[in-house]
Amino acid sequence: MMFFVLLASYFFIKEYNEKKQVSILSAVFLGIALLVKIITGVFLVVFGMFIFWILFRDYKTDRKLFSLNLKRTIIFGIVIVLSMLPIFSYNYFLYKEKGIVDLPFAQFLRINAEFYTGPGLAHGEGFVLGKLPMNLYSVLTVYFLKEDPILLLLASLGIIFILKERKRKQFGEMFLLVTFFFALLVIASAIVLQTHYTSFVPLMALFGAVFIDYFSNKLKNIGWGNYVLYGLILIILVLNVYSIRGPLTSRSAVEKVRLFSQQISPSDLVLVDSRIYRGDAVWMMNDKNYIDASYLTQLIQISNSEGAKRQTVKTFFIECVNDDCGWGTIKDQPELNQSMEQLIEAFRNISKISEIFGGGSIIGVRGIETSDKPFFRIYEFSLQIDPAIFPSLKKTRNHFFYHIPRDEFPQESFDYYQVSGFFNNLLNIISYTILYFMMLLTVLSTIIPFYLIFQEKNNL
Repeated sequence: MMFFVLLASYFFIKEYNEKKQVSILSAVFLGIALLVKIITGVFLVVFGMFIFWILFRDYKTDRKLFSLNLKRTIIFGIVIVLSMLPIFSYNYFLYKEKGIVDLPFAQFLRINAEFYTGPGLAHGEGFVLGKLPMNLYSVLTVYFLKEDPILLLLASLGIIFILKERKRKQFGEMFLLVTFFFALLVIASAIVLQTHYTSFVPLMALFGAVFIDYFSNKLKNIGWGNYVLYGLILIILVLNVYSIRGPLTSRSAVEKVRLFSQQISPSDLVLVDSRIYRGDAVWMMNDKNYIDASYLTQLIQISNSEGAKRQTVKTFFIECVNDDCGWGTIKDQPELNQSMEQLIEAFRNISKISEIFGGGSIIGVRGIETSDKPFFRIYEFSLQIDPAIFPSLKKTRNHFFYHIPRDEFPQESFDYYQVSGFFNNLLNIISYTILYFMMLLTVLSTIIPFYLIFQEKNNL
C-alpha cells in the first residue's frame, strides 16, 4: 500500500513543482493503494486538501491555470471513483443480500457495526478521540521507539530541521509533513494494532534522509567530514542489524512447530490450544486433522454416540506455554485460560511431552520469544475417536469470519452473495474488469522506480 501511496505522492509533488498542475497519474496509483488497503482513504484526504489549496490559490492568481486544474481535479476524482468501484459494488451486493457491509464501512459509517464485535475483536468503535492521547503514547513509545529508535531519532531531527531551519518550506516537504501527522492522528484515534503503523516507516525514513542530507552538507566544509558521515551510517547499520540479531539467527516457535508437524501422519489428530492465534494455528497445521481444543468435548461425545466406530487414535495437543500466543487479549478471557489449563492437567500425566523453544524476538515487542524458554509444549497421547469424524473437522476451521480454506465451503462465508439482474450483473462485470486492469498495472508498476532512477541518472 505505501509503495503506491508514495508513488502517487512522488508524481503529485513532481507535477506541481514542474507545471503547477494536479497530477492525474497520482490518482491511478492512489486507486491501486485503495484496492490494496482501504486505510489509504486517510492519505487520500490529504491529497484532497492540497488539491483544494491549489485550486484556491489558482483562483486568486491565475484563472487560466485554475480552469485547467479544475478539469484535472474532476478527472482525478473520476479515476478514484472508478478505482473504488470494485469496493463499492462488493459492499452494495453484500448489503443488499445480508444487510451488512465490509468492516471499514461498518466501523466508520456505523452500518450494522455490531456484526464485527465479539471476543477478541475491537473493531466496532470507529473514531474515538478520547483514546487518541493513550494510543499516540503507545505508538511512540512501544512501536516506534522500541522497534527502531534510530529511525525515530533521525526522523524527529529531520522534522525539526524542516520546521525550524527552512525559512521557506518546499511544497513537497509540507505535503509529506501534513501526510505524516494527519494520517498518524486519524489512525491513532481509531486503531491501535501495531501492523497499521508500519505504513509510517517509509515516511519517517524520508524525514531521516532530510536530516542526513543537511548533516552531510555541514560536514563538507571539513576535510574529513565524509569519513565521519560514512562512519555514522556504518554504526547505524551495525546497530540495526544487531537489534534484529534474534530473528536473523533463529527460527520462530511457530516455524519449529510447522517442522515438527512432518512427524504427524494423516491418521493422527491434533488439538490446538485456543490461546494460540488462529492464523498461526492454520499455518502450522493446515494439512493435518486439527481442531481447536475447545471442541474436544463435542468430539468425544460424537465418538461415544450410538453407531460410532471408535479406534485408538494418536493425538497431539499443542499448548501455549505463556498463556497468550499471539492474540494479546487472553488476559481479558480468564474462563478460556482456565479451561485450557484444565485440559493440560488432564494430559500432563499420560503424555509424551516435547518442548518447542522460542526464537529470538525483538526485545520489548509484545509476544516476545526467547531461545532459553519453551514457547509451545506438544503432548502426545491416545484417544478413542471415530476416524469417520475427521472430514467434518474442516467445518470448524475459521479465522474470524472466514472459513478456512475459504473456497472449500464458499456459501458459508459471511460475505457470500449471488448477483442477479441485468444491472447488477453489468456492475459486477465492470467491477471485475477494473479490478483485473488495476492488478495488471500493479505488476507493471514495479519497474517504475528503476525507470525513474535511470532517468535521473541520465539528467545528471
